[in-house]
Amino acid sequence: MASPTVGMPVGTPLGTSVGSPQTPSPSIMVIGSLNADLVTYTPRIPAGGETMAANAFRTGLGGKGANQAVACAKIGRRRDAPEGSSNAVPVYMVGAVGDDVYGQTMTSSLTSVGIDVSGIAVRKGQSTGVAVIIVDEAAGGENRIMLSSEANGTLTPDEYATSLPTPGGHLPSLLLLQLEIPLPTVLQILETAHRQGVPVLLNAAPAQTLPDASYKCITHLVVNETEASFLSGTTLDLSGDDTQWDAQLARVAGHFLALGVQHVVITLGGAGVYHASASSGSGHVAAVKTSVVDTTAAGDTFIGAYALALVQGQSTAAAVQAANRAAAITVSRRGAQESIPWLDEL
Repeated sequence: MASPTVGMPVGTPLGTSVGSPQTPSPSIMVIGSLNADLVTYTPRIPAGGETMAANAFRTGLGGKGANQAVACAKIGRRRDAPEGSSNAVPVYMVGAVGDDVYGQTMTSSLTSVGIDVSGIAVRKGQSTGVAVIIVDEAAGGENRIMLSSEANGTLTPDEYATSLPTPGGHLPSLLLLQLEIPLPTVLQILETAHRQGVPVLLNAAPAQTLPDASYKCITHLVVNETEASFLSGTTLDLSGDDTQWDAQLARVAGHFLALGVQHVVITLGGAGVYHASASSGSGHVAAVKTSVVDTTAAGDTFIGAYALALVQGQSTAAAVQAANRAAAITVSRRGAQESIPWLDEL
C-alpha cells in the first residue's frame, strides 16, 4: 500500500514508508518542549519596580509539548486506570530534558499517565527548560509566561532530517508540534513528516514567522486570535458586533487554507472557537460556560483533546466540540498538567 498524503483523514493506518511497517492502530507523537513551571498567583500584575505580596506559589510540570502529550494521554485514560495499563491511543513524547531533578520528575510523571518517554533525550550538563508564570487572579486567571528554553534548545534539525522517530517501528497517525523548540528544527520536522506522509498538527505558539512553503506540510493549524493575526498579517477586531466576526475569521483562515493548510482552528477564549476546512466548510462554536481560575494549559488541553478525537475517527467539527469541553474544565482549576481532565471527568 502506498504511503498516505498529508491530506488523508487522520486516523487512516499508515502504509509502508521509509522502511517503517504499517501502523496497526492509531497513535500520536508529540515533539516539543518539556519545562518546569514556576507559578505565582497575584491579585494583579505588579508595576515596574514594585514589590507586592503574592496570593500563592507552586511548582509544576509543563511545556507545550509535554502538556499536549499529557492531555492526549489523560483524556484517553480513566483516573483510576491501573499503572502500566494502556491508554485509548498510544502517545509518544519526543524532546529533551536536563540531567537534573526536574528532568527526572518530568519523565517519571509522563510515564505515570502511560506516555512512552523513550524519545526524550537527557542532555548531560544541561538544565531542563523553565517557565516562570504569573497568573493574574483579578483578571480572570490570565497568565503571563517567560520561557528559558535550556535543554529544549538543543534539539537540532539534523536529528530529524532523514526520518521521524518511530517508537515500536511505526510512524504515528498524527504528529503534534509547537514553536517552543528551535524554529529551524520545527521546519525540518515539518518537511520530513510531509515526505513520510505523516499528518501534522501545528500549534504555532509562541507565534513566529513561518515560510509560506511550510504551510503545505501542515494538516491542522491551531492558533489563538493573536497568533492568527500575527501569522496572517491581518488585524482581527473582535471587540464589536459578533455578526462581523465570522467574516474576519473566514478571511484569516482563508489565508492559511490558500497556503495549503487543510484545517484551521482559531481559539477565541471566552468567544469560543472558529474552525474552517478546505473540504468541509467552517463553523463557530460557543465557549462552554465555566468559572475561570487559571488559563495555564487550557490551549494545550484543547489541542490534546482535539488530536485524540481526530485519531479516533471524529470529524473536525466534532473534535472541536470535544476539545472545547475539555479546555473548560482545565481553566476552572489551578495548574498546568495537573489541571488537565481525565476521561471519566468528561
